[in-house]
Amino acid sequence: MRLRVPTGRPGRLWLRRRLAVARRGHDVLEQKQHALRRQLERVEELREEARREWEARAADAERWWQRAA
Repeated sequence: MRLRVPTGRPGRLWLRRRLAVARRGHDVLEQKQHALRRQLERVEELREEARREWEARAADAERWWQRAA
């Protein structure tokens, strides 16, 4: 699909508006990417905390199983 850019001054204004929209879109995507990175870090911290808790409980269960045996 080929864009029909107006000629002369209207064309420059049209292109500037398109460029401004593209820049704003870029800024919004960067903000979303930053937010997703923060969320990923939080999820990874929660995952690590859950792993440590699970390992501690598994070790506790193993001790109780050994006592029962």
